[in-house]
Amino acid sequence: MGIGVTSCSNDEIVTLAPNEIVHHDFQTTFKQYFGTDIDSKQDWGFKDISFASTRSAYVNKNEWGKGYYHGTQGFLKVPRAVTAFERDTVYKYFNKKREKLRRVININWTDYCISHVWKGNETYYDWSQYQWTNGEEPVRGALNPGANKNVYASNYMDHIQVLKGQGSIENGQLVGDNWEHGNDFNVGNNVDGYETIEGHTYMLNSGTLDFAYHNTLDSKYHNDYIIIAGADIHPDLAGFYYVGFDFMANDFYVQDGTPQHLNMCVDRDWFFTDWIVRISPAEFEPYVAPEGTHRIIAEDLAGGKSDFDYNDVVFDVMLDNYYNTPETGYQNMLAAKITVLAAGGTMPLYIGGKENGREVHELFGVSTKTMVNTNNGTVSKRPVSFVLILRNSLQWNETYNLNQIPVVVETPNGDITLETREGNPAEKICVGTTYSWSNERESIKNKYPHFKDWVRDHNFTDWYATE
Repeated sequence: MGIGVTSCSNDEIVTLAPNEIVHHDFQTTFKQYFGTDIDSKQDWGFKDISFASTRSAYVNKNEWGKGYYHGTQGFLKVPRAVTAFERDTVYKYFNKKREKLRRVININWTDYCISHVWKGNETYYDWSQYQWTNGEEPVRGALNPGANKNVYASNYMDHIQVLKGQGSIENGQLVGDNWEHGNDFNVGNNVDGYETIEGHTYMLNSGTLDFAYHNTLDSKYHNDYIIIAGADIHPDLAGFYYVGFDFMANDFYVQDGTPQHLNMCVDRDWFFTDWIVRISPAEFEPYVAPEGTHRIIAEDLAGGKSDFDYNDVVFDVMLDNYYNTPETGYQNMLAAKITVLAAGGTMPLYIGGKENGREVHELFGVSTKTMVNTNNGTVSKRPVSFVLILRNSLQWNETYNLNQIPVVVETPNGDITLETREGNPAEKICVGTTYSWSNERESIKNKYPHFKDWVRDHNFTDWYATE
């Protein structure tokens, strides 16, 4: 359905689509609320930016998020490297026979790092190395003459999984939706590539309720491990926990009285040294916007607006035109590092569009009805970053206007892309990183009385210099 709107110039009746109604209502309310004319040259801080000088400006080993695929972490301190002393001390502690699992700890970390400590070098006999008596219930006998330990266990261990909610392992398969893959850990080791930094993989909004590895010998998941507090091993390891896995495999079944898949079965030895990893709680650097960063504040147009706090989303943008991807190496493409600072809206909102962008509440790990970092009872979260590819190829003399980054809101009237046009009411505004956004339900004109002066005169650019 549409509505009729009377034009002041010629009294025409114009029919608007539902999403156009939302823009129309917002603009009408904006003009009434601020009660002033808008400078026809008011561009709301959005100007063409030359990104030729921004190359590699935010490349920093102390920042997480270099991963091309996700890179959502941001500002994580690089964990301490596993030292030779640590590796040897932990291995010596684990290298003793224990005839039961130990899988209960008194922590449930959500943000933490997994670091490789030890790749086991033990070999085992698979069951094909034994003599068997066939029958309805085949009996295993002694080792065959010339039997050899033909299974290098840790080479079959990969795909570390962690549990962050309800879930279990049944018949060697993961049950439930709360299992999460810890990237970069394969063949009893880790690979500094996909999303690691200096050999550590960061788990965000995850959990430590259970651990498992995937065994490529029997194609099953196994949570056969013990977990030990570092303080129980050595005082210098306090604050860490160590997870040691014991290799075993079993895909045994009987067909016509003959045992099957004997080469996919291995007895455990109750030494939890086939693979050892360290988990450590995440520590973060305070967020400081790099030089050349721009801040965008926006209204999500909900309910026609009455507060105009411009905190429904607040995010920083840093452009880089020389971005590195795992598949292709360095490419002359335009990327933006987006750092989301606040989400004061309660509708799904996507920076970069729904297809290529990210939903801000999801990035913070909260529901869409939860407001983040806008005070007055809202949830407090660390800033979170991701990389948005804006263009796949560039000419050196090109410029970019941050107004082109789509911000899409899911509303009852359908998806709406926020608009800011010169000389018209602003649905999003570009400011400097010294700007401090409003609290929830705190009007921007009350926090910054000179905002109205800037609306009237685009040259009044220091309107937020003082509150």
